[in-house]
Amino acid sequence: MHINWPFTSHMVLQRNQTIHFSGCSNNNYVKIQVDEDIYETNVVNKKWSVDLYFDEVGGPFSIRVMDEEETVVLDDLYVGDVFLAGGQSNMEFKVKEGLPSAFECKGNVRYLHVPRYVYEKEGKLYPEEERKNWQVLDDQSYLELSAVAYYFCQHLPSDIPIGIIDLNKGGTSASCWLSEDVLKSDPVLKKTYIDGYYEDVHTTLEEQYQATCNYNQKLNTYLSMFNNFKQQHPEMTVAQMKDQVGHTPWPPAKGHFDFRRPSGLYEYMLKSVFNYPISAVLWYQGEEDSLKPQHYEHLMEAMINCWRKVYGRELPFFILQLPEYDGMNIWHFGSIRIIQWQLSQNEDHVYLVPLLGCGEKDNVHPVDKSVAGYRLAESVKHEYYHKSGSVFPKLESYDYDGHTLTITFDQSLKDTTLQVNAKTLKGTIKVDLTARKKQLICTQDDLVSIAYGDEDYFTEYFVGINGIPISPFMITI
Repeated sequence: MHINWPFTSHMVLQRNQTIHFSGCSNNNYVKIQVDEDIYETNVVNKKWSVDLYFDEVGGPFSIRVMDEEETVVLDDLYVGDVFLAGGQSNMEFKVKEGLPSAFECKGNVRYLHVPRYVYEKEGKLYPEEERKNWQVLDDQSYLELSAVAYYFCQHLPSDIPIGIIDLNKGGTSASCWLSEDVLKSDPVLKKTYIDGYYEDVHTTLEEQYQATCNYNQKLNTYLSMFNNFKQQHPEMTVAQMKDQVGHTPWPPAKGHFDFRRPSGLYEYMLKSVFNYPISAVLWYQGEEDSLKPQHYEHLMEAMINCWRKVYGRELPFFILQLPEYDGMNIWHFGSIRIIQWQLSQNEDHVYLVPLLGCGEKDNVHPVDKSVAGYRLAESVKHEYYHKSGSVFPKLESYDYDGHTLTITFDQSLKDTTLQVNAKTLKGTIKVDLTARKKQLICTQDDLVSIAYGDEDYFTEYFVGINGIPISPFMITI
């Protein structure tokens, strides 16, 4: 008898949602015992499934699955809230890769690492990685968890068991996490992400496979050399080290075995946990798509709708907005920030977590994730748990009388005057934008639009009285 992954011991099950608990058996029926409750279901084509539902947090408890030959027990189980920590490298970034930090988490937290499978060959998934059980977050295991997710868990209510599904992969466009059917059914997305990716791929599958193997060997050699150099020079920044040892080999070979191909990680990573209900998605991604930001809003709208359709509910998304970074006019972080803000304005149950003040000028992977995790937790407490939390000031309305633009927020701002980008009937200029109480004020005739935070890297921000910067935004008059 077999119980399907990711149902394992130590897991946290999502409260107030139907859970399709399933597995395989060579017998005719199985019994499932959850505390005193017993469910019986028939086995069809060696497969069985039963729906479970829990409306209260709690634990620990066990689930016993019995057929005519054996009994399998899953123990140390809890009911609470499960969050999917998705995105690319800044969500993948582990605790052990950041600033040294002793374990500190008062709540009951468990996490599940989803193997970063990229392709299937001869019935086997690659790169080779074992599917592991749910892990209890403790002073040993926490070093392997996403740093953002770890610091997020530190600040959540400690009376609710928390599960984290660690599902992310560095260097990925949102198109990697979207189904092929959705991409192909949308002419713009198909042209941009499918046709645009494969237009220069003319080799056979075997040639693509060999190219991928050669790249992976080159990458592993580089990473070994880089890590050795890092141990010898802990005083250096990442940029300084790469000046000495060179940059990460890039890009990988395109084709069927490339983790960057459209829909690949949707197929081999995301699908593996679709049967496991979650409360919300924590999404930190956009760096890769900043290379062509003009399609990002449409792509993210499609991805959010795709996931919601699969999960069968209006799944909340908490989007961590990209922090400041000098993209050298190649990576357009400023444009992605504005788009992420627009998504939160236009889509229901999409919440923004600004990360201004969390970036590093010359490092796309800021090493301190503690502030990002804290702000994410405060947003989730406020929006999902409906508790008071330190959240960023939100733009409520604006008014322009032809001479003075007044932008009103839901909380007071610290007095500041900054120069921002604006367009007038005569062209693009810099204008003064001044914070006074709950308002930003700009005096300028013939104003067409105004943008704050649309540059890749800057060091002065508008900040709420709680110390959290406002989100970058763009207003078209």
